[in-house]
Amino acid sequence: MRVFSARIIFGLLCAGWLSVGGASWAQPDQAKSLVAASVALSRESIFIGEKVAYKVNISYPCGTEVDIAGLEKNLQGITILDSRRSERTFFNKTRVTLAYVVTSYSVGAHKIAAPEIQYRQGSRSAWNKLVLADTILEVKSSLDSKGEIQGIGALKPVLDAPSRWRWPLIIAGLAILAAGLFIGKRYRAAHPAVRAPQVKAAHEIAYAQLQALKQRNLIQQGLVKEYFSIISDIVRHYLENRFSIRAPEMTTEEFLVYAQASALLGSDHKNLLKHFLNSCDMVKFAKYAPAAAEIEDVFAAAIRLIDQTKLEALAA
Repeated sequence: MRVFSARIIFGLLCAGWLSVGGASWAQPDQAKSLVAASVALSRESIFIGEKVAYKVNISYPCGTEVDIAGLEKNLQGITILDSRRSERTFFNKTRVTLAYVVTSYSVGAHKIAAPEIQYRQGSRSAWNKLVLADTILEVKSSLDSKGEIQGIGALKPVLDAPSRWRWPLIIAGLAILAAGLFIGKRYRAAHPAVRAPQVKAAHEIAYAQLQALKQRNLIQQGLVKEYFSIISDIVRHYLENRFSIRAPEMTTEEFLVYAQASALLGSDHKNLLKHFLNSCDMVKFAKYAPAAAEIEDVFAAAIRLIDQTKLEALAA
């Protein structure tokens, strides 16, 4: 048994010596395999416009100078859509991956020439070239001989819901619809819509104010001065709203000068306005006591001035 064990140990030592001597003997040829590279296409045949991946893998020892030409110089009929480069070092060896996404819009066989790879050890040594095999990409038309599109399967029939689920689904849908209607009704009740107030015309506002003034019976109460002050303000505010005249901020004399120079009012309207404002000022500032007929004339003058200058009257 001891003799057999000794022979086994001696054989293992010899094998180790031979393996070391073999590695040393292959050292001079190692320069020829400094750089290893490969190219691969994800598919060799595509329809026109489809995407395909083209990848170049390169590995070399650290300290080796490597020059890789771009793929763009070697393409005819091929379009590069995207490209990226990744590099990592592991166990004193650098691995570089060039990944491309390419396509073609031309039917036929297109050659993708592999990128040129040169390497050397040290800046003074000569460059060595690594030649990779070219790849062929076959591009087919999307239309067959009948002019129909290839690569698209027939439409699948619509699958009916199982009969046992049909009524539960219908009931659930109706319940959701009823809940939505109920919630919407409650929301509208809690948040009523606010309607925008209707804007009345200037003459409508003035008519309503004159009617309200008449119903206050200020003349019967002896408030004649207050009556003439209010009716003067009503007419002035009407002119401001109707013609954008700043009448309430002017004295009667200033406003009449402005009205005489304005083309907004006709000559008859200007004379009627002058008579109306002067009559009001006599009561307000000169302590004039008008007769009942004069009071009615002033009210009628205000109505007549509005009737003749409102938008419908001037348009007619």
